[in-house]
Amino acid sequence: MAVCEVCGNDYEMSFEVVAQGARHTFDSFECAIHKMAPVCEHNARQPR
Repeated sequence: MAVCEVCGNDYEMSFEVVAQGARHTFDSFECAIHKMAPVCEHNARQPR
């Protein structure tokens, strides 16, 4: 089991995403999208 780096859940079926040489662990697509989504250049926010 691994801990999601966004929400902190310790989940049996977590998964890893490797992007630009960095390894990230998530428990859901929602957390992965929240962390990995680009920041908008117009208003400096991530999509919700």
